[in-house]
Amino acid sequence: MKERAKAAGPSSKPTTLWQRIAHLAESPRTKLTHVVIAKAAVAIADAGGLDQVTIRKLAAELDVATMALYRYVTSKEDILELMVDVVQAELSSSRSCVKWRDVLREYAEQIRASMKQHHWIVELSPRARSALTPRRFATLERILASLDCLKLDIDTMMLIVDTVAGYASGVTATEITRAQFMKSKGWKTPHDLRAALSPNMTWLLSTGEYPTFQRYIRQASEKDRNDLRFQLGLECVLDGIATHFRV
Repeated sequence: MKERAKAAGPSSKPTTLWQRIAHLAESPRTKLTHVVIAKAAVAIADAGGLDQVTIRKLAAELDVATMALYRYVTSKEDILELMVDVVQAELSSSRSCVKWRDVLREYAEQIRASMKQHHWIVELSPRARSALTPRRFATLERILASLDCLKLDIDTMMLIVDTVAGYASGVTATEITRAQFMKSKGWKTPHDLRAALSPNMTWLLSTGEYPTFQRYIRQASEKDRNDLRFQLGLECVLDGIATHFRV
């Protein structure tokens, strides 16, 4: 990255966070680095949510002057982008997955695990959510490469990656927001949630207009087994990909 930055010539001014990082000459004596800042911001967000991530609080956490941070970041959006990048490291391959289906299953499971560890991911701004970072690119490269042997066109390969990621992040985000809602109301279990919603549910079902959903409410035995439901849904997605594209 630094070689490409030098090749652009001295008149080339860095315009993005990652270009600025490539141009920044970090002193070996400084205790601040972009990774150190990112990890501190992630710890703050994990403990108290994204609202708690501020330049002032970061400086206090890192025991540096506030102005010292501005050599590394120019805004909270920069900090969020660094956080997204450092969390992407959790999506690196943890075992020797060779088959495309195993790679995609692991990818989905890691997205889920990362979101459950860092609930603030669901609160990210659209810019941060779609941030183009080195580790995000590395993850996409790894997943796409696992599909390359299937002789699919590149649009189809990316569609498959997006489909699996969309399933994993969508299902997990729904679980997280529900859990946050329950916590805000002081409800500790799914039973508490259903009890609170019972009056409205009872009235709606009493209209007789939703007989199939009523059967689900009365008969379903696995509605609270989130991990099982996630895994079964993921296998349905993977089966659908395999069948549709004949791979």
